[in-house]
Amino acid sequence: MRRVAAILFSAVFLAGCATLPPKASEEPLTGTEILASLRAAEAAGDLNEVRLAGMRFLGRRSDDAIADEVRLLVAAADTELGFYGDASDLLQPIVFAGRGDANEGRALALLARVHAADGDFEAAAGHLLRALSTPIDGTARAAAEASLAGAAALVDAEALDRLTQTHAGRPGLETLTRERLSRAYAAGDSAAVRSLGEVLETSDETGPAGSVLRIGLICPLAGRYAPLGEAFLHGAAIAAGELRRRGLTGIELVAADTRGDPLSAYRAVRRLVEEESVIAVIGGVLSSSTIAAAQAAQCAGAVLFSPVATARGIGSIGEWIFQASGGEEIEETAVARLACGTLDARRVAFIAADNERSRRAAVLFRAEVERAGGELVAVVLYDEGSSDFREPIEAVRRAAPEALFLASETEDLFLLLPQFSFYEFGVQLLGTSAWNSRRLLRMAAKDMEGAIFPVETAGVDEAERFRVAVELLDRPDIESNPFTVGGYVGVETIVDAAVAAGRGGESLRREMERALEHRLHPYLELASKRGVAFRTVRDEHVVEFRP
Repeated sequence: MRRVAAILFSAVFLAGCATLPPKASEEPLTGTEILASLRAAEAAGDLNEVRLAGMRFLGRRSDDAIADEVRLLVAAADTELGFYGDASDLLQPIVFAGRGDANEGRALALLARVHAADGDFEAAAGHLLRALSTPIDGTARAAAEASLAGAAALVDAEALDRLTQTHAGRPGLETLTRERLSRAYAAGDSAAVRSLGEVLETSDETGPAGSVLRIGLICPLAGRYAPLGEAFLHGAAIAAGELRRRGLTGIELVAADTRGDPLSAYRAVRRLVEEESVIAVIGGVLSSSTIAAAQAAQCAGAVLFSPVATARGIGSIGEWIFQASGGEEIEETAVARLACGTLDARRVAFIAADNERSRRAAVLFRAEVERAGGELVAVVLYDEGSSDFREPIEAVRRAAPEALFLASETEDLFLLLPQFSFYEFGVQLLGTSAWNSRRLLRMAAKDMEGAIFPVETAGVDEAERFRVAVELLDRPDIESNPFTVGGYVGVETIVDAAVAAGRGGESLRREMERALEHRLHPYLELASKRGVAFRTVRDEHVVEFRP
């Protein structure tokens, strides 16, 4: 009996403890503090923390004044992580409220990404058209316009008609009209061409003649390399937003999907020049696509600027083609000196995909390693598109290096780094600036532990200007990497040249020639300033590397 009484007493005592109020010192965070905490976690790439902390807040204070801001942050994290159903559930209340504010616009743009991920491009285009009718900021508007052009290219004719009828009068509708016009040209439907052309002429009369700078963007938006294309578009949108802040409002970005395919890139340039009347084309991203696109631009007598592709000689395709000086030589030189100088490694290995760029990089890296007193004990090149790296890893292991330079692209690193961890091959990992990716850190942080890699070196000033623009436009969700910086630099370069030239065509070509001729090569830019800075991963966070 005493035992039963003791148990009952303990139960009552514990229940009483469980209902005790919190200590007075445990003050709840203010809305400003909560948003600052979530944005800091987002900027650090800790999207799981954004999800968990955000959902905890919504579970307790779903009616708070900042609840919609929190929902948007959590939904953006869900979308990045692939939790599309959860993102949709969070966004629906904002959309259904129908307030017509910027939050609704952001929610609609995120819902468009969810539908695009499911392959429903008609729904994605509809949400983007609705988003453009809300007061979203300049950067978000440019990104939505670029995404709308991509979605419109992926829906059938009936869907384009439905969207045109359903969203009549909305901003962005001219994008659908241009897509319909493009298809009418291809089908030889002269009646439709005349009709749609008249619609576009009417819509273009809303501003003064010559007030709009239409700039074409080409990049992969479908397939394996789509994340690179999306990053490129984000950088371009940041540039457009910054230029609008500076008072230059007549900028219109027109995106076209290359699908990472040279033939698609060639056709995309022809369509942008002949049907979209762009003053210039920026991009290509992948070297093979850029080369094909450059040939199309040269034949059409249109300026094409390649700020990202690494293949040498793109600028020599013709007088209408321009290429930014790359920073690859700087990175290879800096990594070799770090390995053999700062880290005092004597045996170094190199691994990358088997292509022209990697073979060229290996030759330069070997020369720099030997100049620094080391030895390149292995150069391992795996087939492009590989997913099983057991044999390349074994080849590196047999060479017994002290440091290993992984010069692979980000998409390969998603697969390569976990396999190095799986085979328990302990070696100091060195990378390129492509490792500056929050997405890579999110998916392979444990495998990156201790790795060392340079900050973006393809134009130190350009990367810094990009970061300043991101802060100016309050877009901490946009990370700095070679593709976002490339999109940013591409738009800024073309717009500056177009403004100086006063128009496109031959004047723009001559101005681009003059502007790039006087631009410092990144190596000279670097040597005259602060040198290469490196980062490393500690406890799954990127920090400055200090020897």
